[in-house]
Amino acid sequence: MSAPTAVLLALLGISSWIYAADDQSFYVGVSGGLVMPMDMLEEWSWEELGQSADLKEKMKNGFMLGLKLGFRPEALKILAIEVEYTYQRAEFDKIMSPGFNAGPYIVDGFYSDANDSYMTFNSLFLNIIARYPEGRMHPYVGIGPGMTRAYVSFNEPNLTTEGFGFQESGDDDIFCYQIIAGVDYDVDASFSIGAGYKYFAAKPTITWANGTQSDYDPVTHSFVLDVKYKF
Repeated sequence: MSAPTAVLLALLGISSWIYAADDQSFYVGVSGGLVMPMDMLEEWSWEELGQSADLKEKMKNGFMLGLKLGFRPEALKILAIEVEYTYQRAEFDKIMSPGFNAGPYIVDGFYSDANDSYMTFNSLFLNIIARYPEGRMHPYVGIGPGMTRAYVSFNEPNLTTEGFGFQESGDDDIFCYQIIAGVDYDVDASFSIGAGYKYFAAKPTITWANGTQSDYDPVTHSFVLDVKYKF
């Protein structure tokens, strides 16, 4: 059983227990917004040849979309628990390295514009949120452990002035987490709108088709708008 499948089954079990409880309110929500990735380090290695290299990628701003199912126990109104799915995508902007050996090739240091490379995250979180329950305005903070499928499409056929390039893609299923904060406003008894911030981090290892690996340390800051419907 894969890690994402195990997490999904666990979350479904939690959801079934939640549904069986009394005195609670459920809600569904959608969200979307701006993703601002931090500069990302890449540790590339070719274990078979004992070669390694450090690279750095500057990322362009991207976007995120999300869906969530949540509940708020009436007995503990300050608490909210959510199962949330999010999709993030951002493109590479600049790629740089002080130089390295790759097989028989010696690659000099470079600082190049990215051509057509990007990274995506398909993530599933269990968010635990503390919210101010009174009135129509509800500030909140929370944390969400989860699992993500990180996917990298690296399409740089002419990365350096010597003509060295690399074109491959790969993915990794790994643990991730997010820290969230924001505020919701009750439009009426059923609908609310809100604005929030999400800090996301993961550490994927991408194994390329030629047997080399790249360890990444992506961190993103997202600013999102939410719409929730209570039922």
